[in-house]
Amino acid sequence: MSNTLLKVENLTKIFKVGMSKVIAVDDVSFGIDKNDSVSIVGESGSGKTTLANLILGVETLTSGSIKFENNELDFKNKELRKKIQFVQQNPLSSLNPKKTIYQTLELPLKIHQICPKKEIRDRVIKLLQYVDLNENYLERHPYSLSGGQRQRISIARALACEPEIIIFDEPTSALDVLIQLKILNLLAEIKEKLNLTYIFITHDLAVVRNISNKTIVMNKGKIVEMNNTKKVFESPESEYTKELIRSIPTITDAEEKSKP
Repeated sequence: MSNTLLKVENLTKIFKVGMSKVIAVDDVSFGIDKNDSVSIVGESGSGKTTLANLILGVETLTSGSIKFENNELDFKNKELRKKIQFVQQNPLSSLNPKKTIYQTLELPLKIHQICPKKEIRDRVIKLLQYVDLNENYLERHPYSLSGGQRQRISIARALACEPEIIIFDEPTSALDVLIQLKILNLLAEIKEKLNLTYIFITHDLAVVRNISNKTIVMNKGKIVEMNNTKKVFESPESEYTKELIRSIPTITDAEEKSKP
């Protein structure tokens, strides 16, 4: 029995810009296994965000296929839609400022009929507990929270649908370093507890090293390298990957010497 949860085959996305065409994703294929934590990395314009949008159904593919548990992804299927959730880069722009945290978290529970109405409040409190927050946050609004707390609420909202895959777009880039570390540790704990599969879209290789077991490197819409993360960092094959790794800021001479 195959362990592959998500299979992408010969995926291509072409945008029409005026009279010309831009190939944003160029014949990309890969598989993601259950419980993987995969980082898709590359600089701006490499195609990684378009790739995430195709998996999420935000963009329609030009050619190729995306399969979830061997079934073609169909975003009209509500049951399938809740299996893949998304956490955005800037939680303030993705949380409704007029809604309380309780209202934000109860909405997906109602839409997907996750639990009976009388259990919604308990379920919302449980979601807060998953992200190390308590019921004191229920009646607060996003603007009264810190950046790290808002990101936790975004994660709790993604968890509400009981997904199998969560896609994170630069999940810690808007946070300071200490909060980043807390969020990454929290994500690792939740992943173990709930048996989740993660996909990270990021340009921050320091984050990649700490959180993912597999890394896909993209450049100009193509995959230039794909391997387990340790191997990508210790013996990168493509010149582009070597350049990316060399650009990671370092503090000590030892760290600098360990670069390819």
